[in-house]
Amino acid sequence: MLSQDTSKLGDYMYFLGDPKLSSPLVKDKVVYLPCPDNYESLTQKSLLAIKWAVENKNFDLLLKTDDDVVFLDCFGDIVNQASRYDYSGLLGRGGYNSTWHHGKCEDKNLHNYAFKVPEVYYCIGGAYFLSRKSASILAGCEIRPDRCIFEDAEVGDLLMKSGITPNKINIQAGFSWP
Repeated sequence: MLSQDTSKLGDYMYFLGDPKLSSPLVKDKVVYLPCPDNYESLTQKSLLAIKWAVENKNFDLLLKTDDDVVFLDCFGDIVNQASRYDYSGLLGRGGYNSTWHHGKCEDKNLHNYAFKVPEVYYCIGGAYFLSRKSASILAGCEIRPDRCIFEDAEVGDLLMKSGITPNKINIQAGFSWP
């Protein structure tokens, strides 16, 4: 995580879950959030991270990335594209059952099931951008007990219900990830 080259970024933070906490704890560039830090809790952790950013940072555009994302030379161009939209990235489309989580969850029982991805367009979770407006909407959302296990699809679903649709940008020109 902290070995990632962040030289192309301005203000940034990493987020880790710690279920023993009752509120966020900041240490250097890491924010520890009061939630588990496992795949099945990624939706909760991401929404808590967005809420923390809205409450603690001054920004016009928030970038959510995985910690294995590499920032490429055209990153600045992608930021300029994204700044035109409330929600942008590489588009995915839901409406199917997925086993993407198999082999990633701490709860091994979850590896036996496929989960329904909401029937929405969404920005794929490796890297996507949110305007302050979109981030504020997400920060105000309750973490639903029936939330989608796939954080990116849950974000797309919540924003769609607020009238915000994703916009496709050439994100692969500015990022790479495994």
